[in-house]
Amino acid sequence: MTIEKFKTGNYRTKVTPEQSKEIQELCFEHGTRWHTDNCVKYTDVKYLYFDGGLIGYDRTKRYFKANENKKVSAEYLLYVLRGEHYITTADKAACVAHYTRMITWVKTQAGEHRADCDYMDRIIGENWQAMHCALCKKYVHKVCVECPLNESGQFCPDDGSLWNKMNASDTWAEWLKYAKKLRKYLNALPEAVEKKAEPKQPTFGIKGSCADVEFELINSFGGLAIKMVGNESGNICKIERNGTLGMYTSIGGVPGLQLDGEGRIKVSG
Repeated sequence: MTIEKFKTGNYRTKVTPEQSKEIQELCFEHGTRWHTDNCVKYTDVKYLYFDGGLIGYDRTKRYFKANENKKVSAEYLLYVLRGEHYITTADKAACVAHYTRMITWVKTQAGEHRADCDYMDRIIGENWQAMHCALCKKYVHKVCVECPLNESGQFCPDDGSLWNKMNASDTWAEWLKYAKKLRKYLNALPEAVEKKAEPKQPTFGIKGSCADVEFELINSFGGLAIKMVGNESGNICKIERNGTLGMYTSIGGVPGLQLDGEGRIKVSG
């Protein structure tokens, strides 16, 4: 689900007071609001509703169960609203393909027969256990921390998770029902935006009358600093967060060094 889809769709979710507060604040940032205002309120209410960019609430569990809005977990909704994407395109494709292969094979089995992961593994060379899951291979050594399923509220071993229900299925018919739901859930997870590699920092040089003096960017005392090239004993000048130089007022006798808009050193004054 994207933020734009959320703003135009109809959803319902069950929240804690803390989740309600954060969800409301994020909704306001994205243009979704209460009918009358955009102030945080009703954080003691467990059930929130979202209809075409408007927030609503109700205190009764009966109404929540009967409501036709699509049900989403508060955890999942928070990840969408925060703009945090947590599954790569490759991981999603691998997981969906994995479940599609299993589902296709299970459809050839008698629905009333016992669901047997070892038997599936012997026949098609894979099953729904960790050794065949692209996400498990990536996150199991971290005890599933950062796993997209875990982060979105579908930690596999938890009671009530789709994977756990599938794993506990007695028959292939029951297994098939939960496997399809899990595949659909995986396919709906937002995909990560690939980060572009940071460009390598160039050697910095002083322009103008001091063009014969060169400096380079180095790591010093846990931060970025500039040091004169070819002079191991030369003064080191720290780069502050705003891009200006600190620690020393000059390097190699050149006063007032600064970074210009192109990331090169210039002489001020």
